[in-house]
Amino acid sequence: MSENKKEEKDIEISHKPNVVYYSVKFILGIVLDIFFREIEVVGKENIPNDGAVIFVGNHPNQFVDGMMMFTQSPRDTFMIIAESSLRKYALAGGFARLQKAIPVYRREDAAFVGTGTLSIVNEDLSASVEIVENDDIVEEKEIEVVIEEEKTNDIDGGNKENIEVETLGNEEETKEENKNNNNNNEEDEGENEKIKTEILQKLEVIQTTRVIGHDSKFSEANVGDQLHVKIGEETVRLNVMEVVDDENLIIKGSNFPDIEEAEFKVLPKLDQSQAYRAIYSVLKDENCIGIFPEGGSSDRVEIRQLKVGVAYLALSTKKQFPDLKLTIVPFGLNYIGGHRFRSKTLIEYGAPLTISKKLLERFCKGDKKAVHILTDQINSRLRSVTLNIPSFMSERLEMDPFEAKDVIITARRLYQPSNSRLPVAKYLELNRRFAQAVSKMSDEPKLLELMTNIKEYNADRKKCGLSDRQAENAPPNFYLILNISQLVIYYLMVDKVFLR
Repeated sequence: MSENKKEEKDIEISHKPNVVYYSVKFILGIVLDIFFREIEVVGKENIPNDGAVIFVGNHPNQFVDGMMMFTQSPRDTFMIIAESSLRKYALAGGFARLQKAIPVYRREDAAFVGTGTLSIVNEDLSASVEIVENDDIVEEKEIEVVIEEEKTNDIDGGNKENIEVETLGNEEETKEENKNNNNNNEEDEGENEKIKTEILQKLEVIQTTRVIGHDSKFSEANVGDQLHVKIGEETVRLNVMEVVDDENLIIKGSNFPDIEEAEFKVLPKLDQSQAYRAIYSVLKDENCIGIFPEGGSSDRVEIRQLKVGVAYLALSTKKQFPDLKLTIVPFGLNYIGGHRFRSKTLIEYGAPLTISKKLLERFCKGDKKAVHILTDQINSRLRSVTLNIPSFMSERLEMDPFEAKDVIITARRLYQPSNSRLPVAKYLELNRRFAQAVSKMSDEPKLLELMTNIKEYNADRKKCGLSDRQAENAPPNFYLILNISQLVIYYLMVDKVFLR
């Protein structure tokens, strides 16, 4: 047996549930039951009883989220964890190893500061396009492209453009063409139109940009690496396509922001082959993996832009194992009262997502857009099981996102009759609908006034230690009497302690 086959076999054996796996799951379940007053789970009927499953979840807490997904899943689930977390956190890393979590490397963890500075030169670069069919290069033609830009200012790189191929080819004129100009012109137009259609169907024309270095060593970077440049609070990501020399390289994309002698970081392309072998082994055995596609935890009350890795993983798995039943299930974590001790947590499994045959065919033919389409589908399903407060909405309401979240949930509570009790699924759905409504109407002055009043109500209620029901049933002038009582007690204490 070869060394590679032996390594693959070891990985496959090491990712099967055993006594240690189930013991860790039991212990972590007890820890969560002690910390949280209540953990309610809805939507378990959306989890298939057979076949491979990829659970995708939101990631508001670095440590608790993984424990939640691992312990609350009714099926054997192997978590995907950042390799750096295994090294940095001894206790969490130890439990992750015992539960057979699969480590993956992140570019950010291997980043280093590049030598010198760089500037971006926005100019057109000539290129040739290869017409590819069934992974074989059929022919190569020089093309002239005209770019009609839709300025989206996608600062993460990959600017969106409408591309129109205007003229194709530099055909050699033959003697016969000179004799029959009219007929051949019509034939050439038809041939050009045919080739143009084929290119637009099969290819994504890639625009490139030149980067100039100043006292730099671009040879530190390789094709496939990323260069990160900070502009204010935003980060511009540059994908390296070609390293010309230490002071010249070519990046993918065009129409980047103007950058003059800026410092940069190099994020190297990493080899994830071992992680993929482990993941393929788990899914091939019709087990489950858990992943947080945001790429890292965040305290924002909104799903961030998803990484495309989970979509690529799902599509590549189906490509390797076409007959495998593979389902993607969204896992929504809703912490009521944040991560405070003895607070409540609601978990919702959303509608399952399967990969269509048409999308898989596009991926197998090398169409990169298939990955982005599946990523968008996953993002939509994940948003359907989480409460999202966009940053623009909290800014318009003149509140931070957490205050806006509390105000929206309070508005839902006040709307709901006090004598009715909603099922958990309806409770979560109603919260999301209120958030969507407030988001659409956040420019309305009356709504802003209402939200401000609810914010003040929350502050007064919490100061008095009252629930909504207690505040509703409080006698007339209750708050006035309470405030006067507090003042009397305060002055009596001051008089007793400090004045005598």
